[in-house]
Amino acid sequence: MRKYIIAILSLLFFAIINVNAQQSIPIFFEKVYLHTDRSFYAAGDNIWFKAYTINTRTNTISTASNNLYVELFAANGLLLKRNTIRLEDGIGKGDFKLLDSAIGGTYHIRAYTNWMKNFGNHFFFEKDILVTAVTTASTNTSKPPTKN
Repeated sequence: MRKYIIAILSLLFFAIINVNAQQSIPIFFEKVYLHTDRSFYAAGDNIWFKAYTINTRTNTISTASNNLYVELFAANGLLLKRNTIRLEDGIGKGDFKLLDSAIGGTYHIRAYTNWMKNFGNHFFFEKDILVTAVTTASTNTSKPPTKN
């Protein structure tokens, strides 16, 4: 009988500890906003951006994350560049340099923190930008026609 009482008391003790442990973990969601200097670019341009991380519970700047990952995808979906941006008090800035030979189309920017990856990509920042290819006029180096 004494073994049963000890077993029941042990189960109650661990159940109480488990309930208290579940209630003491505060979870919040972070969201990223990223501003670009414009939404239309030509090959060879710089894409300048500024980023803010927001705590969605309080709608204030979040200082929980120190790094922001910003990715640039080409029009065909290929990842071109990934920058790690240092966040100071929830704010960071950076840029992408487009190649002079960049192919025109709709490019895609995505930004997120490591904390955001725990909850899927629902809070990732995503933005489309237009890039045009720059073509140079060909110079005609042939000789002018001669008169007979």
